[in-house]
Amino acid sequence: GKCGGFELLGHSIANPRLELYGLRQAMLASYGNPLKTTQINHSSAIAEGITKVSEASIEETIGFLSKFRDRYYASEGKNDAIFEFKKRIESMPNAERIQVELITHTRISQKSLRVRLPGTTFPNEVVVIGGHIDSINSRSFGTGVAPGYDDNASGSADIFEVLKIMLTQPSPQRTVEFFW
Repeated sequence: GKCGGFELLGHSIANPRLELYGLRQAMLASYGNPLKTTQINHSSAIAEGITKVSEASIEETIGFLSKFRDRYYASEGKNDAIFEFKKRIESMPNAERIQVELITHTRISQKSLRVRLPGTTFPNEVVVIGGHIDSINSRSFGTGVAPGYDDNASGSADIFEVLKIMLTQPSPQRTVEFFW
């Protein structure tokens, strides 16, 4: 019931706390200490992709998302930005390579957006990139203007930039899902 809560999509959980504990234990057993430092070696494709990051493009997306009065989950226009952002994603170059889906939640009526870029070699292994697209005016919850430049239009724009760049590259080995 707090920000950062989540739902397991397509699953019915009898005891969520117990199942999440089991999931955490399985992850720790599989991956070892999550705080351990790991050396990451970037491939040439990643290095090339990083050079394609456009500050102007990110700023434009922040402007697009911030033009809405707010993106507060309980406001009257809570899904306006989501619907418009979905259209924007579906009209991107190479959008035929992705699957775009609106997610309906059980606890709130604001929708989320999932974009799936299927992998080639390991399609059942999924890498998740996500951030929240909603915004809030903490002085007047749900009643004030909250364009959310920094919370979280900027994070959403960064993720969108990654998606745009990935669509200019060959398909990834693993499936990548983007969530807003």
